[in-house]
Formats: sequence, structure tokens, C-alpha cells
Amino acid sequence: MIDSIYIGITGVQSHQERLTVIGNNVANINTTAFKGSRVAFSEVMSQTISEGTAPRGQIAATNPKQTGLGVGIASIDRIQTQGSLQLTGIDTDLAVQGDGMFVVSDGTRDLYTRDGTFAFDTGGRLVDPSTGLVVKGNIARDDGTNALNEISFEAELKELIVPLNRESEARATTQVQLAGNLDAAGGSAPVWSEDTIFGQPARHEGLNEGELANLNTQLASTGGGTGTPASPGAAKLSITIVEDRNTTGGTISVPIKDYTDVAELRDELNALIYADDSLKGKVLFTRELVDGSSSLVLRSITGGENINVTVDDGGTSELPISSLLGFTKGGTEVGAAAAIGAGVELNILANVGEALTDGDTIRFTGVKPSGERFDGELIFEGTTRDSIDDLFAAVEDAYGGVTAGIDPNNGRLVLTKIPEEGSNESGERIVGFDVTFSLLDAQTSVREERSALVGPDAPFSFSTNTQVFDEQGESHSLTFTFTKGLVENEWQWSSTIDGLTPDGGNVGTVTFLPDGTIDTFQATDGQNLTMSPTNGAGAITVDIPVSDPSGRLGGLTQFVAPSSIAVRDQDGRASGNLVSMSIEQNGHIRGLFDNGDSQVFARVALAIFDNAGGLRQEGSNLFAETISSGTVRTGEATTEIQGAVRSGHIELSNVDLAEEFTSMIVTQRGFQASARTITTSDELMSELVNLKR
Repeated sequence: MIDSIYIGITGVQSHQERLTVIGNNVANINTTAFKGSRVAFSEVMSQTISEGTAPRGQIAATNPKQTGLGVGIASIDRIQTQGSLQLTGIDTDLAVQGDGMFVVSDGTRDLYTRDGTFAFDTGGRLVDPSTGLVVKGNIARDDGTNALNEISFEAELKELIVPLNRESEARATTQVQLAGNLDAAGGSAPVWSEDTIFGQPARHEGLNEGELANLNTQLASTGGGTGTPASPGAAKLSITIVEDRNTTGGTISVPIKDYTDVAELRDELNALIYADDSLKGKVLFTRELVDGSSSLVLRSITGGENINVTVDDGGTSELPISSLLGFTKGGTEVGAAAAIGAGVELNILANVGEALTDGDTIRFTGVKPSGERFDGELIFEGTTRDSIDDLFAAVEDAYGGVTAGIDPNNGRLVLTKIPEEGSNESGERIVGFDVTFSLLDAQTSVREERSALVGPDAPFSFSTNTQVFDEQGESHSLTFTFTKGLVENEWQWSSTIDGLTPDGGNVGTVTFLPDGTIDTFQATDGQNLTMSPTNGAGAITVDIPVSDPSGRLGGLTQFVAPSSIAVRDQDGRASGNLVSMSIEQNGHIRGLFDNGDSQVFARVALAIFDNAGGLRQEGSNLFAETISSGTVRTGEATTEIQGAVRSGHIELSNVDLAEEFTSMIVTQRGFQASARTITTSDELMSELVNLKR
């Protein structure tokens, strides 16, 4: 009887312990990365009343008579299953997906946790803000190999300290990769509207090689006596540019010195333009062969509507530089739309895609604001040097009842309705029309129709630009221009940097195979693209790499599709400041800089044990190594450790509330039954005692 009471007590005690474990699981249902536990019961050693016997003759064997002595706690085991991951959006919140634990330290010993609610402190250390423990990992070696998949780390685990004030060094561009398509059809014919601008090229020819001696002599004499150098800045060129109806400009002074050739003067003037923020990248002087002589030419880079150049000598007599460069003292030379007037030859217009020859036919078709179509043509007669007025007369005849002309203020195409005879009304400007021009070439047997006038988006030429950097981190505008040549499947390419002609490797050809894939891409002089910056930095040398030995430039094609070429990649950069950090799945802590650079500073290490259940709980979601857990092994997530670091997530508790409530009910019933065993045994003992009365 006494035994049953003690057995009941063991049941009560065991179920009480299980209820304690269940209660702890339920209490930590919202604890980050908490691992629930379970209780395993085992019976207590049995008491033998009689031993079993072996068979004897005709007597069979008998079983032993034993009674149990109750129940005990066999083990309390941690359940190591993965908890659900919850998105937080905080980059320093980390969760381990799969195997592994984070390593943290109090300065004297290492502890381990799955709770990754970390943050950077003021010193740049990655810490657990609730405990102050510092996260440990591997520091990236500063050996120059910081590219993706080329990062090396120190072997020893250290506190993860990120240099919050770190800067990214400037790097000169060495490679530029192009990708895209050049239209095999040369593009579609442009559509003109009332916003169309007809203009002359922004081009002023004047100085050739033979005139340099005269220039040097006269520049030297402007200072007050023959051979006396003039004061710097005595001759000034004021340049005004009109783009999209916005006016910008600046003034440059002609350097007074002896020039050896046109190229030297060109470089001097372009350096002054480059130093002026209002002119930089908008105009430049170029050295071109004009009528067999080497001349100095002022050219628009941006395709501005107007370029006005005024020569100012400070009130002195007219300087020779003005006439030699093609400008007039105190006056204005207009190089674009506003200069167009009656009688301007068609072949002089900046809008002409290719020179017209005798017998070429310009055809045009258009749509009136009402939707009605009109069309006509003009046969070019070189002997009479057809002008823009001849083209406009043909448009007038085809449209009917209008006059065509140019707004003298901006060079825009204007159609004006002719008032009816006897009417007092003034001519009304037509708006909402468009017209497309095309050309039938008289020199070909196949009268192929192509563009006659080139619009803002030239169909036979395409340009793209990107920023490149010198070794000081200053950016420079690199522009590539592709122009379709006369040879089938061949394009001419050229480049400028900050609107200036590079020192070498700036022009060449690109050829395509019949299937539209690239065949060759090469510079005429066989050099890499080079330019010497004007800020004292070393020369920029840019390679345009090809993807294989056959000379195929990856990604560049020639199909019948709109031209669209972009710079896929360039490896230069300006200096930059650290703006943000990210933590990747392999634990790499990567810093992002405002210059587009990224660097890996360190790596969060993961730890695993042969028997994670053998770790000793230290509170605050921390565990310590024990003999039963085995020796810790650390390594990189996703490779050395089969677990991934998920940034912006935390691991939730793995406790299943429904399962715990079920276990609580079962435990309660077990407790009640054990308690009833005690009370029942007590009642029986009371009855036994009462038999003596």
C-alpha cells in the first residue's frame, strides 16, 4: 500500500516537471530564435516479488513477478528544428537559415546564439545591443583582391569592426564595354513638324597652316610696338550658345605666344573652353582638312540651335585673330538656324544627311492638321545650285494655300495660310503638320529610297556617351559616334572626351558579318583610346575589350532594328564616401559607396557542433560549449557551413502553441491521475486501520 503512494508521488513530480517545461515553452513563444524543449519519461527500476523458473519435466516455465516503482525524468531535450523567418527590413537583423550559430564574445570567452538582432555601435562594431556582446568573424585582408569571389580573409576570429569613415579611392578608367544594336537599315526617315529647325552647321573655317606666321607676328605687335608681346587676354572670343531655347555661354582669351602649328592653337583654345563650365562639353575647336588645307573649325558638340561668336579686343584696333578665325570685331557670327535665309543652298544645311548631286530626287509626304495627306518632289539640279527656297516652293505647291519659310529668330519651319483674295485677315500660322523627306539617288541603277534630310535623331549616325575617370577621380564625358559607311556592313566610329579629340585611338571602323554579329572593331591607328587630362592627372588609356580572339565585341550587333547602344560597363570611378552597408548570404559585410564602388570589409562567421543539444544554456538566448557538445567548428556560411545568413530577417521561436496546449492537457490528466492514486491509496489505508475498531 505504501508503494502505491510513493509511485503516485513520482508521477506527480514527473508531470510537474513536464508542466514546467511546457510552461517555459509557452512563455517563450515570442522569444527570438528560442528552441523549445520536450520531456522524456522512463520507468523507475521494478521490484521483484518472485523470480521466474525454468521448465522442469512436465512443468512449464514461470515468469517473474515484478511491480514498478513509479516514473522518472529520462531526459529534457532541446528541439533543434528551424523556426520561421520573419522579415524586419533592418539590414543588421540576421537569421541563420539551416545549420549554424552566430559567435559572440564578452571579451573573455566565446558564446553562441541563433538570435541575430544585431546593430552597429558608435565604434563600428557589430554587437548584440541587448547584451553588449560583440559579434565575431573574419576581417578581409587589404591585399587588393576585393573583387567578387576574390576576397581573402584572416583566419583568426576577431571582433567585427567596420570603418564607418572609410573612403573609396579614385580609379582611372581602363576599360569601356559597349553593347547594343546599330540599325542595319540606317534608321527610318525623320518626321518634321512645325518644331523643325533648319540651320547651317555650327562651323567657322578660317585659320590654316600658312597663316600661322602672320598670326604670331600680329599678335605680338598688338602690345604697343613691333615684336612686343601683348598682354594676356587682349583678344577675347565671346561665345553664346542657344540650346532648347535656353542661352548659355562664356568668354575665352586668345593666348598670345608663338604657335608652331594649328594643332597647338587648337589645344590652347579647347583648354580654355574646357575650363569654362558654361562652354565645357558644348563647343570645341577641331582641326580638319577643308579644301585640302588644315583649318581651325569651331563646332557645336550638342547640336545647339545657334552659336554666336563675338570678338572683343577691349577697344583697340581690330585684331588679326578676328579675321583669321573667321569672325568680325564687335560683331556676331551666327552658325546655326537664325542664319538661314533666302537662297541658302540645300547642301550647306546642317540637316542634310549626305550631299545631293545632279538628278537626285527629294520626295516628301506629309499630313495636314486635318489629317489630309500631301506629297511632292524636287529634282536637284546642281548647275542651278538649288536652295532651301526651292524645296519650300515644292512643299507650298504640294500643300496648297500656304507659304513656307523660316522664323528668323529661331530657324524653325513655318507654314502660313495665304488669306483669301479680298480678305482683310492676316496670314494664320499652320500648326500640327508633319512631313517626311526621302531621297532617290540618281547615281544608282536601283533607285533606293533613303533619307534626304537628317533630323535631330540622325538615321545614319548614332551617338552614345558615358563618364570616364582619370586617376584623380575627375569625370570626363566620353562620346562614341557611329556613322554608317558606304561599304556594306561597315560603320565608322569616332570618339571625343570632353568634346576634345583624344590623343590616339579615337577613330576606327566596326564591321559586321552577314548574320548581324560583329566581325571586327578596331582603331585606325591601332592604339588604345588615350587622352591627357588638363588637371595634371596621368593620361587616360581606355581599352575597348573584345570577347574572344576572333574580334567579336560582346553585345554589339547590326540588325534591322532601332539603333540603341549603351556603355555596358566601365571600370573607373571617382573617390567616394561610405553610404550604406549590406550583409550577404555568405556573411560578407559589404560597404556601398556613393561613387558606385563596393568593398567587403569582413565576414560574419557561423559555428556548428557535433551535438548542439549538448550546449549549456546561459540565458539571453546564449549557449556555451561543453564536453558533450563537442569542439566548435567555424567557417563561412553557404560553403564551409551548410547554412545561410539572411539579412533583414529574424528567426522566430520554433514552439508550436497548439502542440504545447495539447501536451499541457495530457500532462494535467497525468498529474490528476497520479494524485488520485495517492488519495485512493490513502483511503484504503484508512479503511485498513479502521478494521481494528
